[in-house]
Amino acid sequence: MLYLFSRTSCDPCNTLDEFLNEINDTRVDRIQKINIQEGLASEEELATAEKYGIRTTPALVVTNHDDVVLEEHSGALDITRNLRRILETRLGG
Repeated sequence: MLYLFSRTSCDPCNTLDEFLNEINDTRVDRIQKINIQEGLASEEELATAEKYGIRTTPALVVTNHDDVVLEEHSGALDITRNLRRILETRLGG
């Protein structure tokens, strides 16, 4: 599973959303986007963020079928490059 944690008030998160819309890659449908914006996030979204220790956005978390974290990335630096690599290597084909 690939989780993308974001906030609507986060400019890098919004840039990442634009990137996802522009890359025309069907694998982006397999990303679970989780909004952790205070006042807008559901209890389930907040619980998922807490489970993976998310403190900053944007953040990516890749887990295996046993829910073991395989890879993490937080912050805006290189996130689009890492997301593209994750899509190709972790969500191949």
